[in-house]
Amino acid sequence: MLDARRILEIRSLAGLLDQVNYYQLLQVQPTAALSDIKRSFLERSRDFHPDLFFNTEDSSIRDGASAVYKRLTEAYAVLRTPDARERYDHQLHEDPRAVRLRGGASSGAGGGGAPAKSTQL
Repeated sequence: MLDARRILEIRSLAGLLDQVNYYQLLQVQPTAALSDIKRSFLERSRDFHPDLFFNTEDSSIRDGASAVYKRLTEAYAVLRTPDARERYDHQLHEDPRAVRLRGGASSGAGGGGAPAKSTQL
């Protein structure tokens, strides 16, 4: 059984996915070491893994958690690969308004990013 706080967290984060960049989603700084990115990915992906919500009656919770998990996986795929991370960082720096998580960078692993705001998730 999910408590109200957990449901709110899933719905809120799922609604913000197109407004946060990969660093914000993983809750790490852009200067984070790969080991920190990996640790954060493992922790956050464990919290949003779709298998945790398989029996949840509310499909919006299942779909929201699945969307967050998918985006976490995309973020980790880009940030763990030096070339893809460099392209992603370059695009964030060049024109953060034009970069979106689902389309700006041509990294082959999800690419793109949202503005580098100081949003806490």
